[in-house]
Amino acid sequence: MIAVWPFSDPLSPLVQSTAAPVDQLVSFQPDIGPAISRPRTTARLELWSLQVRLHSFEQLKDFEAWFDNQLAFGALPFLWLHPTEKTLKRFRFETGTYDESFTRAGRVFISMRLMMLPGALWFAPYVPKGMLRIPDFVADYAADKYWIGQQAVAASDLDQISGTYLVVQQDTSGDQATSTVTYDGDVPQAAPIGLDWIAGFAT
Repeated sequence: MIAVWPFSDPLSPLVQSTAAPVDQLVSFQPDIGPAISRPRTTARLELWSLQVRLHSFEQLKDFEAWFDNQLAFGALPFLWLHPTEKTLKRFRFETGTYDESFTRAGRVFISMRLMMLPGALWFAPYVPKGMLRIPDFVADYAADKYWIGQQAVAASDLDQISGTYLVVQQDTSGDQATSTVTYDGDVPQAAPIGLDWIAGFAT
């Protein structure tokens, strides 16, 4: 399972950021004529320089442990919110390092360079903007696709779900609503009237 930014405040908070598209042009010189340039890929890559402020030295220790263990010292990608779009994206540290800085007032800052990686996340359409969570279950009735955790399942397997969830549902007109629901094996296996999908996040 992919790692997630370790703090409940998704941007923790973000102090400053700059971004630039990654130079993807590769050039070669033909035998005759001017050099020819082509993109390496059609996917957009962004390189972000970011500084976030942590709330305590304890958070700094948590960040260091997360970087070392869950990201394998920066080698692995993680989920975070896009700083301007506030939607889920995959990021990876450009190098295996970051900078820590401190003030006399005891403030702690992390400065880092991150690459936003291309590729769609299957669960991103079911996550409200600004939320940094992976759904615990999804029932997409319109697409006839169902997941528990990150495992695709049959609709009949939805009866395995029990507990209290923050539930996001989207109706056939595209409007979304959020509520807290307790299930005991009674997640609908067929589309309720007027709904396209529901997604649950354990509380």
